[in-house]
Amino acid sequence: MFTTTRKRVISMSIATAGLTAGLTAGFVAAPSSAVLPQARQVSAVLVPAADRAIEKATLSAARPEAASQRLRLSAVNERAAVIARKTLLRKAAVTIALTRKGMSYSAGSAGPTRFDCSGFTRWVWRKAGTSIARSSYEQYASLTPVSRAKAKPGDLVFFFGSGAHHVALYIGHNKMIHSANYGTGVVVTSLDDGWYASRLSGFRRVV
Repeated sequence: MFTTTRKRVISMSIATAGLTAGLTAGFVAAPSSAVLPQARQVSAVLVPAADRAIEKATLSAARPEAASQRLRLSAVNERAAVIARKTLLRKAAVTIALTRKGMSYSAGSAGPTRFDCSGFTRWVWRKAGTSIARSSYEQYASLTPVSRAKAKPGDLVFFFGSGAHHVALYIGHNKMIHSANYGTGVVVTSLDDGWYASRLSGFRRVV
């Protein structure tokens, strides 16, 4: 047995369907004032519901793209932060190295006032917050190769042709700082210096 409410809904649906079919076929005149309120009531319920469904579908479709954009932005920000951190570390290494200028050379020493060549580069980078190997050969073998054209301040530069018998810290503008020998100690030298230019082995990047 139908309730009064269900009867009213069915009646409204039948009236609306009949009205639509009649108007389409041209058999029915314009709705009477009694029918129009019912049609408006049905419209007031169905149209907002349809609008909400469309809005929900649009938002659902947009969510994956928005999430993808957030992930891309996060990745860009993360890469920028890594690059900035590495730049600061390299600058710190150069600054620290320059504070040792004039210190003495001593074979087997690794600071803070006396150094051999690899002891100097290891001490500098350890003070900057990064640990590297002790010997020049180990530093040459374990660090990332970079070309001279792409060398940055803070990179290490090695000498003796195809070997790594001597190592210095590149400070930019074609210059390096290194614990050279007993006669000079820690000194800044041009990479174009004839003795070093003819023996350059390559560059390695710490960070």
